[in-house]
Amino acid sequence: IQMHNADEILYGLTGAPCLSIDVGNGEVDEDDLWNTITSASRNKYVICCSLEEPQTKSKNKKLSCGLNTLDGYTLVSTFEKGKGSAKNLEQICVLKASSKNFEWKGDWSDKDSRWTKELRQMVGMQKNQEEGLFVMSFDDFQKYFRRVDICMVRDDYLHSFYKLSLIHI
Repeated sequence: IQMHNADEILYGLTGAPCLSIDVGNGEVDEDDLWNTITSASRNKYVICCSLEEPQTKSKNKKLSCGLNTLDGYTLVSTFEKGKGSAKNLEQICVLKASSKNFEWKGDWSDKDSRWTKELRQMVGMQKNQEEGLFVMSFDDFQKYFRRVDICMVRDDYLHSFYKLSLIHI
């Protein structure tokens, strides 16, 4: 079985334009990445995140933070916590793991002391939330995820196609 990137699969399923961002190459501007994923989240685009490239032949490895190297993750939403200037805001990502028995163990895990009732409500995280749903800082997001694929599919898009006839010579 040949593995493909999420953008190739999503394009094949939806026909919608897709954007792939190689976060792991060190050339992606932090602010540009945050603005891109935040805008995509607000537009309710499908956002897939992976720790390794699909072509990697490595076996699934569970990291100490709880992430699995070959599992797929979906970015659900982004938030900024804090007051004042942009430098005082903490950027937070809400993600969903494909594995139901997943538990994030980094900053903003279920046991993190920074959680307040108001913040849980704002982010949409309940104490006993849906399995696989977790929150991480944007710093951790950049640290662990190597690739972000955004499928710009929308319910109000009109899709069209042309039927091609091939002439054999």
